Amino acid sequence: MKKLNYMLLCLVTLYLAGMYRYLPLMLMAVLEIAFMAVSFIMSHYFCRNLSVKALRSSDSVQKAHPLLCGFRVQNEGKLPINRFRIRLLSGYGAKLGREKKYVYGGSECGEDILKFEIVGQYCGILHLNMNQLQVYDYLSLFSATKKSEEEVKIAVFPQERALSIELPSLCYQDSELRKELRPDCGADIHNEIRQLREYHMEDSRRYIHWNQSARMEQLVVKEFEKEADTGVSLGLDLQGIWKAKASEMDDFYELFSALIMGLLKKTAFIRVYWYHGERKCQAEVANAGQCRDVLFALYQAKEEICEEAELVCTLLEGCFTLDLNLGWYWNETLIFRFSREMLYDQIAYKTFVI
Repeated sequence: MKKLNYMLLCLVTLYLAGMYRYLPLMLMAVLEIAFMAVSFIMSHYFCRNLSVKALRSSDSVQKAHPLLCGFRVQNEGKLPINRFRIRLLSGYGAKLGREKKYVYGGSECGEDILKFEIVGQYCGILHLNMNQLQVYDYLSLFSATKKSEEEVKIAVFPQERALSIELPSLCYQDSELRKELRPDCGADIHNEIRQLREYHMEDSRRYIHWNQSARMEQLVVKEFEKEADTGVSLGLDLQGIWKAKASEMDDFYELFSALIMGLLKKTAFIRVYWYHGERKCQAEVANAGQCRDVLFALYQAKEEICEEAELVCTLLEGCFTLDLNLGWYWNETLIFRFSREMLYDQIAYKTFVI
């Protein structure tokens, strides 16, 4: 629009100068045309001398939290640049649709840092591609563009939520890949009491310390130390991962993280199993950091499995299983199938006794 208006101004000036044969108007028209030509050359000069590179090739952030990203801008010319525009394409997965985002900036001579914020809408690897740099002259009449191949991969992790899980006594089973679950019955015998605290609605009544509650005139419950060698197994059924949408995988990652954090409140570690193509993978999770490591491995599996593969979840008995349809199983028995529409409420408010 600016270019069109400027050209109309030049035409009007030329018309008036020719009509009235007024020398100052003729000179003004010539200067306006000359300035337009200079602006065209200037935009290409700026573009040739400007380079933009990402400060980091990878980063991580919690979902829905803004991440401050940056580009290193190098202006090798002799003149400052008033305005340029970077076109960014963001999306999950190499073959999925990309959303356009534009970042504007200016640059003095030398090196500058351009910062901007981006928010990950879904859990997974967010690809941020800078594929075009557009540089304008001082009046933004003309612009010159050049392509770029800069890419930043951002691992977007779920916020730390935990399922409320109660694990009653289970029969001891012999398995080289599975330790005994900590029994709730007789917990005073097998585990030391860590502390007494106020009773909450989600707490099991079997943990109420009745004598102390009577003395304090309010309900208090016993918290036990977790034994160092107790653990459970969790198998992930990833059939159909190659065609799952980003929103569907986001639900799965959120539920997986909440399940891991909930189980870690009851046991010392979780052995996680999944198949990457025909290769069986496993990891031991004992804290939130290791949970993120497993999530990142699953993010990579999602990107690398580009066609339907044999992802049969053949796991040992005495094992939890979680599938992409948000079904949670103990052995082959369905414990609960989560709803995508109600997922966050189910994670926050529902208590599971297994």
